Formats: sequence, structure tokens, C-alpha cells
Amino acid sequence: DFSQYESEDKKLKLISIYDIIPAELNKQNKKFVFTMLNKELKFDRYENSFLWLKDAGVALPVYNVEAPVIPLKASKSSNVFRLFSNDTGLLTSAYPAETKLELINKNSEVNNGAHFENAVAQQLTANGLEPYFCKKKNIGELDVLVEMDGKVVPIEVKSGKAYKAHKSLDNFMKISDYHIEKAYVLSVANMEQEGAVVYLPIYMCYLLKERKIGKLIVDLDMEGL
Repeated sequence: DFSQYESEDKKLKLISIYDIIPAELNKQNKKFVFTMLNKELKFDRYENSFLWLKDAGVALPVYNVEAPVIPLKASKSSNVFRLFSNDTGLLTSAYPAETKLELINKNSEVNNGAHFENAVAQQLTANGLEPYFCKKKNIGELDVLVEMDGKVVPIEVKSGKAYKAHKSLDNFMKISDYHIEKAYVLSVANMEQEGAVVYLPIYMCYLLKERKIGKLIVDLDMEGL
């Protein structure tokens, strides 16, 4: 619709941003890099277009925060973010037909990381939570941060078999000033708990929301996990 109703200049900006979302998510550094649009681009020239896509429910920006402490919104960087699609199905449709078939056939050589992270960002937003991410030099990077029950909760998203390898998460949890009491790792594996880290299959992301998460922890404890 935005290609029909917006001015030509704004339409081109919107399409340019929308079209590079898949490529941005598949990069090792998933932060949205404006030079992919224009080498001399400044954020303020495109800021309204990003906000338009967000308000229209087309794109989902996940902002960086300086530290995993409450309130997360107080330390967010408005011009440093990852840009997800608000619909994982539409994200998948942007890939070539061959890639779609490989995803459907669960080819282990295909990197599902971007799809997993997009699905989690989409689900958490639908649950009424506002996802962020945090990257700090010499500590590492947290895929997702949310506020639940008045506390910051980190969520790691793993698409491979090495889902218990999360050095950055461990580093953040060791810093007492951050007061991180619980963390979740979403992957293709089953439910399990090791200390303060709860491992869940990715489809259970829909349970991560205010109030219900307390019940989920109780259920896991009752199972002896």
C-alpha cells in the first residue's frame, strides 16, 4: 500500500528500507547499517520513513540499550537498532524459491538464525513486551532483553545444536550491578533448567509475558527441572 499512496520520494525510501531487511538480518553484525542504503546516508534523513514502517506494522525495530538495567527505555539508542519484519512469513517470502524449499525441508546447512530471531521479536511484541538488545565491548552481546515483572530478563535465541554455549549471557549474568536473576535460552531442544538459565523450545516463546511466566517457572520446578 505504501507504494501506491505515498509521494515518489518517500515511496522510494520506504521500499529501499523494506527490501534490505532480509540482507541486514543475515549479516553477522545484525545492527541496521545505513550505508547499505547510501554510503553518505545520515539517520535523520530517513528517520520518518523508519517510524512510518514501524507505525504501519510493517517493520519492527529492536533498539540497543547501554546496559541491561531497569528501565530499559531510559538508555535506548534511537539510531542504533535491528530492523525485523513484523511478519516472519513475509520475511521468508522475500527469499528465493530455492531457499524457501530448503527451509521447509529443514536443511541443516541453511542458517535459521535470522528466522528464529525474527519470530521471537514478533512474538514478544505480540505479547505486549518491548524487546531490546545490548552489546558491550569486552562483555559480549545479548540477543534480546525484556522487562517482566519489574525485572530485566535476557533471552538468547539459538538455531543450532550448541544451544548451551552462551558466553556473552554468562558474562552479563556475572556482573552483580545488573541484577539478572533469570535468563531464557530458546532453541530446538527440550525444556531444561541449569541454575538461573531456563532452556525452552522456541515455540514456547508465546508463554513469555507478564504474570504467566511465573506459572511457567512453577510448572518447570514441579517437573524437577
